[in-house]
Amino acid sequence: MPPRVGPYLLERKLGSGGMGTVYLGTHDQTGEHAAVKILPAALAREPGFRERFAREVETVRRLNNPHIAGYLASGSVDAEGNLLPDTAPGAPGSGEEAEPTDDALAFLALRYVEGETLLVRLRRERRLPWRAAVDLGVQICTALKAAHDAGVVHRDLKPSNLILTPKGNDDPGGVGHVTLVDFGVAQLFAAGRLTQTGGVIGTAEFMAPEQATGKRVDKKCDLYSLGAVLYACVCGVPPFRGQSAVEVLQQHRFGQFDAPRRYAPDCPPAVEAVICELLSKSPADRPADARVVSNRLSAAVRREDYATGTPAPDSNRESSGESTGVPPDEAVPLPDRPTRPAKEEEEERAGIEPASTVSNLGGATIGRSLAGTSLHGATLSKEDAEGAANEALAFPREGPGPATIVRNGVVRALEETDETGPVARFFEQTWVLISALALLIAGGVLWFELQAPELPPPGEMTVGQHLAAARAALEQSPGAAWSDARDRHLAPLLAPEGIEAVEKASAEAGNPGEPLTPEARAYTLEQARKLADRVRRYELERAVLRPNLAEPPTNEAERFLRLAVHRTLTGDRPAAARTLRHFLNATSAADPDRRLAQNRRIAQAMLADLTIPPPAVSAMADKALDDARDAAETGDPATARRVLDGLIGLYADDPAAETLLDDARDLRRSLEPGESEPGLMEEPAAGR
Repeated sequence: MPPRVGPYLLERKLGSGGMGTVYLGTHDQTGEHAAVKILPAALAREPGFRERFAREVETVRRLNNPHIAGYLASGSVDAEGNLLPDTAPGAPGSGEEAEPTDDALAFLALRYVEGETLLVRLRRERRLPWRAAVDLGVQICTALKAAHDAGVVHRDLKPSNLILTPKGNDDPGGVGHVTLVDFGVAQLFAAGRLTQTGGVIGTAEFMAPEQATGKRVDKKCDLYSLGAVLYACVCGVPPFRGQSAVEVLQQHRFGQFDAPRRYAPDCPPAVEAVICELLSKSPADRPADARVVSNRLSAAVRREDYATGTPAPDSNRESSGESTGVPPDEAVPLPDRPTRPAKEEEEERAGIEPASTVSNLGGATIGRSLAGTSLHGATLSKEDAEGAANEALAFPREGPGPATIVRNGVVRALEETDETGPVARFFEQTWVLISALALLIAGGVLWFELQAPELPPPGEMTVGQHLAAARAALEQSPGAAWSDARDRHLAPLLAPEGIEAVEKASAEAGNPGEPLTPEARAYTLEQARKLADRVRRYELERAVLRPNLAEPPTNEAERFLRLAVHRTLTGDRPAAARTLRHFLNATSAADPDRRLAQNRRIAQAMLADLTIPPPAVSAMADKALDDARDAAETGDPATARRVLDGLIGLYADDPAAETLLDDARDLRRSLEPGESEPGLMEEPAAGR
């Protein structure tokens, strides 16, 4: 690594990840510190990594917020660290990015943020006080709102990407200043995707359910991750845990987390409600945006302060004039509230309006009464008195307070109620209203039961009733009701001559249905098969997710389908697609076995869901094949065979490398026509 990158002198390594290494750098002219992220030359030559790095540069350029590590510079440098402006990734106005040289290094410089990560803090303290967690959430919302307004989804919000910078004595017990970092996997709303369909990017413990399935994400995905972070701060544990990432992702999709107050009983219900709403499975059930979350968290703190009588943190500053922009030394204190006569207080307690209330006094009267009085040792002039009068009208300090006014209004309302007639008073009684509501509910339930047709037992149902009952059951959440509906309503229809048997049984029971035409019979069978296949696919996924509770596979076909489901859930979609293709090729569509036919239909449906465009073969494979050709042409067949064996072993199962594999195998046979093709890469001999 060169000692400098462009204008930055590299001091020490801060960390590393999948997209490069981060160093602490100092600008050689300004002395400003920066976090310099460097993409190695080997990765910079790969188009996919180079495009993703350029995407990160484009992302951070858009963001300008004190809670986000801001953009400073970017570009490419040679082996000595000299800037190469023509190959700068993401350079504005560069219509086409030039191809980097073999030793070029791409870099991105961001504002350096001092402090520790939230992950380090949680490992040390396990959890945060709920007020500190709310403060953290409000600051994160500020960063997310800025990112979302710029069209950026972070996609990897987690404790290790949040840096806490202490504020000193001004923030006792707080989290300090929060900075959101690492937009390396961020996605622009309007930009094309660099990952293939179904690609899962993020951290399992803080990943939204829709992100876990590889679907396209939006800002609601970041809000779910924010809820998981707040849950971990308040409770000391993430909302879902498991033995593997796959288990955690499945819990995000289908599991139910414990209530935060189980771990933190002092957490206010309003804060708990915000966290639970953020962790909703459906994006539509989460708050609208980060600003709404920030406002609700702040309101929850104010509500708790009011309930407990805790003074607001900024009350002293507001009273001194700071909140209005007036310097503290120029702020004029308001006059002390005068003591009210005892007679007026007795009249107020008796419900009599005192004669000296603001509503009964004009501004001129107040001004005359204040003129010439002494205020903190100074005598008020006539103009000052009129100003005080206006202030008194806007902010009354005499007369009945808000509680007294409300009490008097309630007393008057009760007096007016007593003047109503006996019929009105009868219907205003609580027990009468409750009885009327109960009668209304009972009548509605009775009407609904009378309107809903009563279905006969399954043995007496018509074909249409069986199909309708199965559809209604499958509209519910997946569970035992699905399997029961399949056995009770779909199995009779799918049995050999099942529709004829159902029609005969229903007619003998006095429940004849409409006669079905051949087309209607075929349509009914097709719909019944689709519903039964849906139930069977759910049972396969359940068996993979809960292997301890599932029965062993009953045949080889079921075993291979479970294997394909497992590979799909673990993210290995190409391997799952290969398993399904092999299964379909090895079985016959003409086989009379009905269970095999169903397994083939399920395999075809799963394969259709997994169909993705094949990725391009990397430049490394093309270069290796060229090296093997050069070695063969220069009279070094041993080296050529070793390279070819490695290529064949690495890409044997990659459908995108079919052309490359054909060329490699042809060249391998030409070198040793009598030797069989190796299946695995051979270890290089010593000295090669």
